[in-house]
Amino acid sequence: MSPLWEEMAGELREEMLSEGDPPEDPARLFVRWYRTNSERWSEVAEQHLRKDEVLESTGRFLEAYASTHKQLSRIFEEGSKNLRLPTRSDVARVAKLVVVVEDKVDRIEEAFEEFIHGDSEPATAAAVDSLEKRMGQLEGKMDRILDALEKLEASGDEESPHRANGRGTFFDASEDGEEG
Repeated sequence: MSPLWEEMAGELREEMLSEGDPPEDPARLFVRWYRTNSERWSEVAEQHLRKDEVLESTGRFLEAYASTHKQLSRIFEEGSKNLRLPTRSDVARVAKLVVVVEDKVDRIEEAFEEFIHGDSEPATAAAVDSLEKRMGQLEGKMDRILDALEKLEASGDEESPHRANGRGTFFDASEDGEEG
């Protein structure tokens, strides 16, 4: 390809010198040179690429490139693991957690604003005691329900002092048959 390049460069030089002065618009000169020589370049390139030695050389180059790329990718992955760099999935998981935390912080800020602006009342000791008492009562009822369920499960088909009335509520089967 070197002889062709030298020939084309010589033709370009002669054309420029034949005009006398350097061209005013180098872009026009280049376009004219390209139109004149593009077909010759295409023919030479096609002939060159059809040669077996060029194809073999190109094949070896591409194999070496692919092998090098594979090795560099493996080295990068190992280096990333050693450096403990985060992956895309790690970053996405952290981003989701940040969004959740931001939502919680926003809710806390809103609660403080309501408290500061007087929209809500502070909890008093009496209110907390009342709430503790009610929670204790609920826990006692839940314990009784769980005991009744355990007895029903243990007795199977046998009669039990506690039974379901078909609506999901429980009552005592007292001696006189009234609900408790």
